[in-house]
Amino acid sequence: MQSCGHNEDGVEAGVEEIFREVLMAPALTLEPQMVTGDHERWDSMANVEILLACEARWGIEFRFAEIDAIRSVGDLFSAIRVARSRR
Repeated sequence: MQSCGHNEDGVEAGVEEIFREVLMAPALTLEPQMVTGDHERWDSMANVEILLACEARWGIEFRFAEIDAIRSVGDLFSAIRVARSRR
């Protein structure tokens, strides 16, 4: 499968970079269908770190409903784009 790093707005590549840093997994390749637990270090605390890092990177703030709806990496990509569209 192809890495998520190939996109026009940089969301996939940026999220993949954040995951690699937070999970300490420099070779990690994300797929949109991935969910919490698909990597041994990806737990609820890592989720918080990932969300905070995404907010800082793109200068956004997720709404509670957006956070609640994130079930997969693909959902996170979508939530970032929605939050960016509000700026």
